[in-house]
Amino acid sequence: MAAQNERDESNWISTRTACNLERVFVQLRKRVGEDVANANESTEFEFEIEDRGSNVDAPEYQTKFAVKKMSYDILELTGVDTFIRFDRHEDHISVVHWDEEKQTTLPLFNVHVSWDDLETRCRIRTEGEDITIPVISRKALKRIFFSE
Repeated sequence: MAAQNERDESNWISTRTACNLERVFVQLRKRVGEDVANANESTEFEFEIEDRGSNVDAPEYQTKFAVKKMSYDILELTGVDTFIRFDRHEDHISVVHWDEEKQTTLPLFNVHVSWDDLETRCRIRTEGEDITIPVISRKALKRIFFSE
């Protein structure tokens, strides 16, 4: 057991280096992409991801992306029914959704990333509680995947 603890303690530098908002945002974008692909295979709706930001070809510089639920109508070829947008700010990631009725975006939650020296781990938190990247994706996307 002591060897395991020593190995974990010696690896704290790489763990700490990876604990930043940019890397968490890139990991979140990857996970959301996987969830969107699964939803497109499993539901009758079509979802698309739109990348935005200063450089969409370099994920570490990307600052926004949105998941759009596409709607098809006989009178219209295509249109966006609703969307969830993820915005990377200087100190947090905000998650908002489009409210069709109010014709505006409304906040869902914010994600904060910090390093915990005592536990030697990266903490990803929302609403004061620890959260994982898969749970962030589920929490945001269930609104458009399942109309919640």
